[in-house]
Amino acid sequence: MRRLLAIWIGFFPLLAACSSDTTDLRFEVQSQGAEVLDKVTGLTWQMCPQGMGSVWPARPEQACLGTADTYTWDAALARAQVVAGQSGKAWRLPTVQELSSLPTDAAHGPSWAKQPFPAHLMLVDSDRISTYVSPNFWSSNAYDSDIARNSIWFVSLGTGFTSNQPPIQKMYLRLVR
Repeated sequence: MRRLLAIWIGFFPLLAACSSDTTDLRFEVQSQGAEVLDKVTGLTWQMCPQGMGSVWPARPEQACLGTADTYTWDAALARAQVVAGQSGKAWRLPTVQELSSLPTDAAHGPSWAKQPFPAHLMLVDSDRISTYVSPNFWSSNAYDSDIARNSIWFVSLGTGFTSNQPPIQKMYLRLVR
């Protein structure tokens, strides 16, 4: 019995680490809500996708306002260079692995609302009517396959689904450094 208790006690911290509440400790909002530090990976993310502005402090579902822009892959690469040049920070497109490290609605259920940047975007139009979308975001990785040449990896931050699309498709852009 003591051995079983010792094993259970040993696993308890691991179970606690899997709790959705630990995601609150993973991210730190910085730069007056414009950036989010991922303490696990050391990466700094833009809180909002390109085209949206951050409003912080706010409830997470209100953190990003405006309309998220979509880009072809080449336009996304160019936009990252413009943002990096204007800000003096090394903003870039994330790799598919980096994007996949972000929490998703599928992995965390309702806890996504506790994230500095929820998996679903709340888009607010001029009449303050909100809609949720589960967007696909470009990565920096080309898909290397004889079957799907000239394709680029993307990640759906709502589901965690990864796949590839031709670079002429339009998708959302969240930069990282």
